[in-house]
Amino acid sequence: MTTHIYDIIGDVHGMYDPLCSLLEKLETSLKQESADAEYRLIFLGDIIDRGEKQKETFTLVRELVEQKKALCLLGNHEYNAIMRALHLRTKHDAVHEVFLKSFSNPETYQEAIAFMKTLPFFVELPLFNCVHACFNEPQLSLIKPYLDKNNVALNDEIFVKSSKPKLNKGGIKALYDAVEIILKGPEIDLPDGIYYLDKDGTKRDSARTRWWQEKAATYRDIVMWKDEELLQKLKKPLPLDFHATPLLKPVFFGHYWLWPEGTKVSLKDCELAKDKAYCLDFSAVMGGTLTAMRVCTDDEKILKKEVFAVKTNGD
Repeated sequence: MTTHIYDIIGDVHGMYDPLCSLLEKLETSLKQESADAEYRLIFLGDIIDRGEKQKETFTLVRELVEQKKALCLLGNHEYNAIMRALHLRTKHDAVHEVFLKSFSNPETYQEAIAFMKTLPFFVELPLFNCVHACFNEPQLSLIKPYLDKNNVALNDEIFVKSSKPKLNKGGIKALYDAVEIILKGPEIDLPDGIYYLDKDGTKRDSARTRWWQEKAATYRDIVMWKDEELLQKLKKPLPLDFHATPLLKPVFFGHYWLWPEGTKVSLKDCELAKDKAYCLDFSAVMGGTLTAMRVCTDDEKILKKEVFAVKTNGD
C-alpha cells in the first residue's frame, strides 16, 4: 500500500521570507518521514498582493510549479489579476499596486498572467479536496464545462463569462456567482439596517459565511465576525432557503483570515468542522502566521495531520 505525504500551504500574499522559512521547516521535517512516500506540495492560492516581496514570492512558487515540485491553486487575487489584465475588471485595487509595479515590464507582466491562467480552480484527491475558499459541488458543476481535466481554464471564456454581467455583456450571472463562491466564499444578505465595516473600511450589508457550519440556525451562527455587539443583533433565524454546504470528504482551504487562539497555530485552530473543514489562512500578511498542514495518507484513509507555522510579526 502506498503512503502519500501532502504539505498544504495557506495564503502567502507576497511574504517571501516567511515562505522560505516555512519551506525549510517542511523540508527538515520531511527527512523524518517515510522515504518511500509519494510527496506533493500544494499552495492554496493568493500568492500575490499585499506583501512587499511579491515578485520574489511569485517567482519562487512559479519555479516550484514549473519544475513539477508543487501545485498551486487559483486564488481570488490571481483571478482578479487575470480579470484586470483582460480589461474585465476596471475597479482600482490599491492592494494590487505593488504587484503591478513589480511586474512593470510588459513582457514579464504578460508571462506572469499567462502562468496564473494555468492554475487550477480546485483539486480533487482520493481522500480530500483543496480549494481557495469554498468547495461547493453545485457551484463547481457550473464551472467544470469551462475547465480541462486538471481543472484549469480551457481558454479565456470562463473569465469573460464570469465577469460582472452589468459591466460586460458577455457575463453570465450564474457563472459569476459560482466563481465568487468558489474563490471568495459565499455571502448572505444581512437583515435590514444591519451593516459592518470590512478590513479595508468599506461599509457592507452582506457578510461572508461559515459555509461549513451544517447546523447553523441563526445569522449569528454563520457570519465571520467577532464583534459581540454586532453578533447580538444577529440572533435571528436564517432564511428558509438557506443551506449550508455539505462536505462529502475533507476539504482544505485558505482565504478566511483566521487568528490562532494562543501563540501557536494548532490543529484545533485549523479544524473548523470535525474531520471535514480545515482552514490554513492565518493572516500572514497582517502579522499572523504563514501556516501549512502536512496530511499523511495511505490509499484508504488519512493517517496523520500536522501543523507547521511561521510567525510573521518578528516575535
